[in-house]
Amino acid sequence: ARAPEQVAVVCGGARLAYGELNASANRLAHFLRAQGVAPDQLIGLCIRPSLEMVVAILGVLKAGGAYVPMDPGYPADRLAFMIEDSGAPLVLSDGELPLAQAPLAARTVRLDRDRDAIAQFPAVNPPAVVDGSNLAYMIYTSGSTGQPKGVLIEHRSVRNLAEGLRERLGCDAVDRPLRNCLSASISFDASVDNWVMLAF
Repeated sequence: ARAPEQVAVVCGGARLAYGELNASANRLAHFLRAQGVAPDQLIGLCIRPSLEMVVAILGVLKAGGAYVPMDPGYPADRLAFMIEDSGAPLVLSDGELPLAQAPLAARTVRLDRDRDAIAQFPAVNPPAVVDGSNLAYMIYTSGSTGQPKGVLIEHRSVRNLAEGLRERLGCDAVDRPLRNCLSASISFDASVDNWVMLAF
């Protein structure tokens, strides 16, 4: 709101200003609420690093849901396990999910195919429906010692990370752009650093 024209995200030659990012995330949030997304509901994100990935993360959070990052490069069996184990009723993707043919309980929303339907929703901020005790995301362990396990992270923990980054760096994302990159896998916990300053 303070700098809607300032660039918020750059990926390759594409970029989004804060105002555009917020409007896109708001449309997705309203769309997701229309699909029944509610607080603490886990929503899968199987999206390559891109502008759409940042929009999807913020859209899920603005809808009140909690995202489950799923790297599209993971083996099909691991992705299927994460979808089933998390109980996510929806998985957002930017193309065909690289899964085996076995049917899954989750419904897929393709951000490329469903772009026009999402664009019909309002660009205004949806009313907030969560507080610090609600879930922000669930991230899976590597599974190096057995089956991967989902770790639940609340909004207050993400807020604490944001405040810690701001204190250590002595700035916020608008006052001095942060040179974070989206090269880390979305399924790696450190990827949160890349977007948390946008949200707070």
